[in-house]
Amino acid sequence: MPPDIGGPRVRLGFLWFFLALAAVTSGRWWTAALAGVVAAAAGYQTARAWAIARAEAATEPDAQVPAGAGRLPAMLAALLAASVPLGAGYGIGAAGAAFVLVGAVSGLVMLVAGRPTGATVAIAAVLPALGASSIVLALQIDLWAALFLVLAVSLFDAGNFLLAADATGRWEGPIGGVLGALAVTFTMSTIQVPPLDRLQWWIVGLLVAATCAVGQWVVADALPTPTTWVPALRRLDAYLVAGPVFVAAVWVMTG
Repeated sequence: MPPDIGGPRVRLGFLWFFLALAAVTSGRWWTAALAGVVAAAAGYQTARAWAIARAEAATEPDAQVPAGAGRLPAMLAALLAASVPLGAGYGIGAAGAAFVLVGAVSGLVMLVAGRPTGATVAIAAVLPALGASSIVLALQIDLWAALFLVLAVSLFDAGNFLLAADATGRWEGPIGGVLGALAVTFTMSTIQVPPLDRLQWWIVGLLVAATCAVGQWVVADALPTPTTWVPALRRLDAYLVAGPVFVAAVWVMTG
């Protein structure tokens, strides 16, 4: 079956791509604001998905799950997830402090509400925060670095989606995604835009291409089911590992 290129998933992906590009080219605070909103939505959706899954498992087969199940932990996860990319707008130190806050609050929730609720808050906050904050931190290094990250991850997502929809094996989608990310790498290395030279662009490009799929697999394993509906987190899943790896590599090369 050919991929549905007119479906809501594609429209949402295009919207996120253009908003991310517009925010990055507008400055770090626009980028931090957009990343914070998406991270908050992802944190809320992830925590709610876990709460609903646990409630369904604990109730009778025909019982109705309460409409407000897990809403308070979800709101807390949303606030914590947003705090990291917003902190990244100030710099890596503020982002690190926000991550410490996430850990402290999650530990407190474990003590007060129990381990499952605390673990849910931690997972729902940390996963989107990692991906979203990496875009802001890349922009703190250089505009071209942030543009590369957004373009490479977006083309990975596009290639992965187009090939995986009609694939017979597990690896066809990621291979298409890798080709998309490497196309951006080839362009950047040929033009040799700052802050990296040709070889350095290929190094970070290969790192991003190799780790985008890892983030998607981590997210799939961290949800109640691999197909759980969390559209905001799906916009960030490929950034989860690739983003921090890219920022660390560029920081080392330019430091």
